[in-house]
Amino acid sequence: MRRLLPLLLLLATLGPIGCRTSQPVTVVNARAELDDQTLWTLSSMRQKNVGPETGQPTVQMLINLESGIATGTTGCNRMSCHVALHDEGGISFQDISISKMGCADELMQFERNFIALLRRVDGFTMDAFTLRLTQKGTTLLTFERVETDETND
Repeated sequence: MRRLLPLLLLLATLGPIGCRTSQPVTVVNARAELDDQTLWTLSSMRQKNVGPETGQPTVQMLINLESGIATGTTGCNRMSCHVALHDEGGISFQDISISKMGCADELMQFERNFIALLRRVDGFTMDAFTLRLTQKGTTLLTFERVETDETND
């Protein structure tokens, strides 16, 4: 019990810790791999900045190549789809499913635009902290690597 008391005091001092936060996410410089523990946050659509700083919602995606599934949020709804790598930097997102929550018209239009671009993706490039999803070499969607507990291990 004496060993547990300092830990309980520390937790009480920190206050409740939740899964959701209104704080902006922190982008980190990590290894350049498309791995299963990497959470990506959308930073631009067709070379235009997007996200909370510009009045748009936060869009995030986790790509699991082992299972062939990508999951995430569209700013309004949750999404899931099949993802596959192809030769020479090719990638595709197919059978995209989204939940059916009702949101403001602007959010719904943003979501439709995002999904339409995701369906057109046929390739990708990346560096240590940026993932660019492309169509015929033109960047459609740009994501930034986000710090998570798994990227710190």
